[in-house]
Order: sequence, then C-alpha cells, then structure tokens
Amino acid sequence: MSIQYDIAGTTTHVRIRALQLLGYIAATATALLVALWRKLDDGRRRRRAERELSLLSDEVLSDIGVARSEIPWIARTRSQPFRGPRA
Repeated sequence: MSIQYDIAGTTTHVRIRALQLLGYIAATATALLVALWRKLDDGRRRRRAERELSLLSDEVLSDIGVARSEIPWIARTRSQPFRGPRA
C-alpha cells in the first residue's frame, strides 16, 4: 500500500509516516496486552491468597489477627505485587 508520487521526497515522507503509524499501533497494542496480562495475573494472585487464607482454621486466623470476614479484603489489598513508585 505504497503511494507513489513523482515529487521529490514525497514518496519517502509517506512511507516514513506509514512506518511511524505502524510503530505507534504496535506500541499501543503491546501496552494493552501488558495491562490485560497484569489484570489477569492480579486476579489469579487475589483468588489464590483468598483460597489459601480460607483453608486456615479459625484458631490460626485468630493467631495472626485476621477475622474470617476480612479474608476477601486482605486478599484484594495484600496480594498485589509491588511495582515501584508511580511516576
């Protein structure tokens, strides 16, 4: 899909602009895939933490200072990996 012009430099300019646009689309798609992967991974971590805490007995939960009703909140807030400070 290359447009050919006889004017000097115009053909090159069109091709360069097309490559820039393709690069932008590729970078955007990559960023979206990374964000989706992180969301899926965060969900897996949360469900795993919730499952593991739910398997503990009430006595063990009491020893570590957690009520059974707090398990979903703890899994949601504590299972997120640290990704450094946000810029």
